Amino acid sequence: MNILLVEDNLDHAELIQDLCQQGFETGYTITHSTLLHDGITNLQKHHFDIALCDLQLPDSPIADTISKLEALITDTPIVVLTSLGDEDLARSLIHKGMQDYLPKDELTPAFLNRVCTYAIERKKNQVQMEVKNDDLEAFCRSLSHDFKSPLRNLKHLIELLKSELTDHLELNESELNIFRLIDAKHIVIEQLIDGLYEHLRADMTTATKSSVDLNQLSTDVVKQLQFDNSKTVTVHSGTLPTVYGDRAQLFILFQNIIENGVKYNNNNPRIDIDCEEIDDAFQITISDNGIGIDQEYLQKIFLPFQRLHTEKEYKGSGLGLSTAKRIVANHGGKIDVQSTEGEGTRFIFTLSSQAGSLN
Repeated sequence: MNILLVEDNLDHAELIQDLCQQGFETGYTITHSTLLHDGITNLQKHHFDIALCDLQLPDSPIADTISKLEALITDTPIVVLTSLGDEDLARSLIHKGMQDYLPKDELTPAFLNRVCTYAIERKKNQVQMEVKNDDLEAFCRSLSHDFKSPLRNLKHLIELLKSELTDHLELNESELNIFRLIDAKHIVIEQLIDGLYEHLRADMTTATKSSVDLNQLSTDVVKQLQFDNSKTVTVHSGTLPTVYGDRAQLFILFQNIIENGVKYNNNNPRIDIDCEEIDDAFQITISDNGIGIDQEYLQKIFLPFQRLHTEKEYKGSGLGLSTAKRIVANHGGKIDVQSTEGEGTRFIFTLSSQAGSLN
């Protein structure tokens, strides 16, 4: 095993080298740096199986070390060495890209071996996932451009054909209806592409996570949604929390659920959004007064392409709630549904306020 050790305390460095000698039976080599700058230079110039890095270094205080390691682009797994006894800080480093942490006062040969082995495997899986994410992102871009572009061209050609025909022919009702059906199918395909795009994007792990004010987010969602002019839509929201997550995904989550509450509704829709704090999570409930769901189909609605109604009755791709479930799972939560036919539906899901609780 080829190890990079960044540690300015020579006694600690000697201890770690002794532990490596006892812990790695298959052999090892150590490159030792006492400065963060030298360690990063070594990391960029040479191949290492793993890097063990102290946080407090002569040329870099803790905050700067964390910032520089977080910004570092490398395939080498990094395990942070800490003698601070601050496990909250150490755990937070894992969410900043570190593979693990090692408290110096708890080191044993077996513990060192186990953490390094797991860190290497974890980093390998992370790199593989990033490659898959790149492929998935490329396909999503293709959905938005390569799929939609010919579809728009086809729509334009059909409109041109209709215009050319009506210039010298009087189309009967049956012929006009064919063009209406073509327009309707075009809308269905566009909705399917949009739904598939959101569905795939929800699986990507490159989301940008930050604090998200759900009060502002729900307001923005309602502003953007275009409701049926024949319906009077009322959206009532209680005081909502600030959570930790990806704003774009959470926007899609709220949009899909609220949109469903309006779409599957034969009355003037009322949407209620409430929150209750339970343990370390926030339980969000979005209720509507719509048509409700038969108990037999309650869990099936979260399956991809699962539609309980025909396209003629209610338009949609059948991917909205499946995407919602994936987004909640991405945020370390769970989603459930309660419904009574003819009375309405309640979607209940949990989100976390803490960075450490997020997947």
